[in-house]
Parts: sequence; C-alpha cells; structure tokens
Amino acid sequence: WMPEANGTWQWSAGESWIEAATLEQLIQDIKVHHGEEATVFFPSRHVQILQQSMPKTQYKKMGVDAVKYLLEEYVIQSVDSMKVLHHFEQPDQLNILGIANSEVETMQHVLHLLPLKVTALLPDFLVLPVPAQGQSVLAEVGGRLLVRESEYTGQSVDDLSIYLDYQNVERGYRISNLNNDQLRHLEAVVTQDRVESFQYELAQLKKAKQHPFNVLPKVKSNSQVSGYWKACPALLFGVILLQFSYDAVRWYPNK
Repeated sequence: WMPEANGTWQWSAGESWIEAATLEQLIQDIKVHHGEEATVFFPSRHVQILQQSMPKTQYKKMGVDAVKYLLEEYVIQSVDSMKVLHHFEQPDQLNILGIANSEVETMQHVLHLLPLKVTALLPDFLVLPVPAQGQSVLAEVGGRLLVRESEYTGQSVDDLSIYLDYQNVERGYRISNLNNDQLRHLEAVVTQDRVESFQYELAQLKKAKQHPFNVLPKVKSNSQVSGYWKACPALLFGVILLQFSYDAVRWYPNK
C-alpha cells in the first residue's frame, strides 16, 4: 500500500497490514516473497471518480473514446493527458475513473524497485469492504481516513466535517477505528440509528488483475508478432512462385 507523500508504507501477506517506515525497509521485509504476484494500492486522492446514471443504449452509442470526455468539466488538466477507465454497472450506472498519465508513470518507476510481480495497481478505497445500498463504509486504516460509497466509488478524506456537509442526510454509515474528533463530527450530522460499528479486517480482493480500475498499462498482445511469423510462409511461397515464373518465362524463349 503506497504512502501519502513521505508517509509509511503498508504491506500484507493476506492477514493484516504491516508497517514499513521506508521503501528500503519494505524491500527488505518482502524479500521472502520475491517474484510473487502482488496487488498494490495507491492513495485515492490521485484519482477523479464520476458516477453517472445513463441508459445502456446511450452508453453504447457514445463509444469508449467519448466516455472519457464526461470527466472534462471535473478536472483541471486535459482529459487527453489522463488514463481514463470506466465500468458500466447494470442497469444504468456508469462509473468513470481518471488519473494523470504522469502519476501512473511515477508510481510505476517506484514499483519497479520491488522484488514482486505487480499485476494490479488500484485506488486505496478498495481496501474497505463494499457497503450496502444507501450506506457508506468509513474507516481509519493505517493512519488514513477512507470512505467507500459503493463498489466502484470512494475516496481519501482530509476533513470529515467538510465531507459530511456534502452527503445525503439520509445516508447510513458503517464505521471502524474512528477517533473521538471524527466520531463527534459524525454524530453532529447523523443520528445514532444510522451508524453501525464493525471490526475492520483486510479482505482478499478477488480478480484484482481484472478489476476495471486497475490503472496498470495492459501488457501488449503478441498478436502482431505472431501475425508476422504466420505471414512469413505465405510470403516465402510468393517469392518462390515469382522466381519460378520468372525462370519459366526465360526458359520458354530459349526453348
């Protein structure tokens, strides 16, 4: 789990989060897992997520290239300089994630130092469990306050009171590890019957590599290379046939 700025790294072999004060310490700690596949989480503040209701027929008409421009009015930088991923959720929910290409490249440079095979790079709100309908999961994990509002939306929270000011007053919350100040902010705007406590546990994220918000560049297919080699026999046959025809033309006048 990548840190905020120069903060603490976290890692896990599937049970609980273990702190590593520096990248160097992390590399030493995970040497025993050398070469294993790993999922890495990065701070959700680096992404812009948009959830929009849209009939599937309209979504299909837009096409993949047009979908990314729905983010245009929500970001400062050019959409063309961003990696934009999306997932259509039946019956009419379109989830879009955008992140600067430069940010992805910077993270990749760091991850190349790890003795692991990183197969997924995901926003860190996904370390929280999926909430029920009409509910958000709010938890302090590894010194970071995160919220997950649905299967595909969530964020890092800097100021809980400001965040709550923009939420539906009817929304419920599952909370874990909040401190006294955070609880006070929550109780100021949410009635007790809509707050439920739970014990946070790290859950395995199934099929992380195939997750629609995996920002790692897809490995280029070998189809172009294999297609070239498949074409070689046909090309060779054509050359031989041409040479044979040329020799036959020369042989006929001589004959």
